[in-house]
Amino acid sequence: MRKLSVHGSSARRDLVLVCALAACAIIPLLLIGAAHFAVQNALRDVVTVPPGLLSLGKWFVDTLFAPHPNADSWDVMRRAVDAFREHGEGIYERVFFGDGKKFQYPPASLLPFEFLESLGLRSNAQWNALNSIFFFLNAGALAWLAVGLSRREGFGPYERDNSRNVTVFGLGAGCLAFALPFVFQPTLQAALIGQIKVFIDLGFTLACIAWLAGRRASAGVCIGLLCATKPQFAVFLVWALLAREGRFAAALFLTGAAVGLAGLARYGLSDHLDYLKVLSFLSHHGESFYFNASVNGLMNRLLFNGCNVCFGASPIPPYNALVYAVTTATSLALLALVFWLAWRRPPGSIGLLGFSAAGVGLTLASPIAWDHHYGIALPAYIALMMHLLNQRPGTYRTYGLIVLALSWVLVAADMPVFNLLKDTSANVLQSYRLFGGLMLFGLLAVAARRETLARPRSEKVSGLSFSQMRPSTD
Repeated sequence: MRKLSVHGSSARRDLVLVCALAACAIIPLLLIGAAHFAVQNALRDVVTVPPGLLSLGKWFVDTLFAPHPNADSWDVMRRAVDAFREHGEGIYERVFFGDGKKFQYPPASLLPFEFLESLGLRSNAQWNALNSIFFFLNAGALAWLAVGLSRREGFGPYERDNSRNVTVFGLGAGCLAFALPFVFQPTLQAALIGQIKVFIDLGFTLACIAWLAGRRASAGVCIGLLCATKPQFAVFLVWALLAREGRFAAALFLTGAAVGLAGLARYGLSDHLDYLKVLSFLSHHGESFYFNASVNGLMNRLLFNGCNVCFGASPIPPYNALVYAVTTATSLALLALVFWLAWRRPPGSIGLLGFSAAGVGLTLASPIAWDHHYGIALPAYIALMMHLLNQRPGTYRTYGLIVLALSWVLVAADMPVFNLLKDTSANVLQSYRLFGGLMLFGLLAVAARRETLARPRSEKVSGLSFSQMRPSTD
């Protein structure tokens, strides 16, 4: 009876902990969304205002039963396919430079689009219905990741002492993780505007699950496939080589090469060379629109280089030497930090926090990082939460949780009220999501070092020893 009572007390304690975490993660976002909902009509008279969190939530529920026609990705991809079929080459010259349509994906990104069109998926509503499926799959994958983390050393509540404790907390954390994409602005926005980033979010979450399980080759395949639509992830290959993660690097290279060669065979060398011109053009210009949560966006807005509350028909801002110099310098600095974090670790010692830090760092280093690009940050938030809860009570855990909470609100919420500052030097506050992302990256860098140092411990936790969690030979 005494043992049963202890177990019951532990289970109740973990249930209370999960409820408290859910309240801290969701209630601030709902309050911000409610405030936005209350004043959005007044704001709309002054600045461009996107739907708030509550509006997005209602819209998303509605579209589950009647898929919407929004096509942020689909329209430009369809235009690119049409240009190729009509002319055989010159996709970027006609679509990006000629029509001014912002088709910014590699040629290989059109391969699955053409394939699914051949199967009958031709309308935007059908594509968005498929996106909704990917959205729910990502929510389920995040839940699986949280449950898996709860059974690992170094993650979950400090001083767990029984398997039931793991089960209660793990299931609670899984339910919370499943709910997070539904209140996280980057993932919601991607689903509601018809963005291919929903698929990227799912792919990165699956890569994190594979990494946690020690299946480096599977993680490499996931990242290699994502390179077809997110070429920045090709830099993961350099990171993997510096980290001496041979299986991951080989799988990423072979998968990425296969996708690239397929794209080359289908669309030809000329369009691939033209895509390099697109990347060069974007790196020299960037975007001023406040959804661009990057250093480039911050600098363009600070120097009033382009309209920072306009999108769509708004032209790409003109070249500015200072913007380009600061963008290049900060991108190189972030990449150097990502590479240094990988190089200084012993081979095979990088855990999920280190892997997530690389993904977030590569996103921050990009000249253009739209709000929906931050959807890949959800696995990092979950891993950090579990890591910090596992630390002994003290300064690191306390301040870590405070920084994590602040970063979460800045990245997860939508706060267009800062657009009122668009014509002042205080418009740096429009870059709140960038600041939240930088806080997340810094915390990941610190936590990854502690995770690495903690992994060799051999004491048993909840019946599992470190020897039972060594990476597989995948």
